[in-house]
Amino acid sequence: MENITNQQVGARIANVRGEMKMTQAELASEMSVRLGREFRPLTVTRLEGGKRPIGVDELVAAADALKIKPADLLTDDMPMGSVRIVSAFQSAVRAANELETAVRQWDSAQQRLKDVLGWTSDPAPFVAQKYLERLPAVTRMSVNAATEWTVEEIIAEARNKGGGEDGSSP
Repeated sequence: MENITNQQVGARIANVRGEMKMTQAELASEMSVRLGREFRPLTVTRLEGGKRPIGVDELVAAADALKIKPADLLTDDMPMGSVRIVSAFQSAVRAANELETAVRQWDSAQQRLKDVLGWTSDPAPFVAQKYLERLPAVTRMSVNAATEWTVEEIIAEARNKGGGEDGSSP
């Protein structure tokens, strides 16, 4: 086996981290969890630049955080196809988590709108009606339409708009 330098290991970590679209801060955070001690983004910078030696426990933590085998960081034959698969999977997981959070926020906001309009409590909606009537007609129509929205319709609309990974339109 060849002699592996800190610079080579650091470059491999940087390469995989970049492919995973993970920041140095995110890698440091993941490594901190695995090591049971603080691991700072500056330390990741120094490791990746070969300016700081990497301990065995840190190598294992970095590999685990990057979802690869520690041996992959010690060889030139990096399985980048596998890294790309894991990266795509992690993107899907992150997006699913964000969608779950967004749906919970939307449910809460939708309930609040109905509560403010008096649709879910006594007295009847007539209490809010006088305030609703003070709004411009287009705003009233928008508010009334918003009470009918469903999560499925919002998701369908988002899919129809298409867009990139960040949800923006092309």
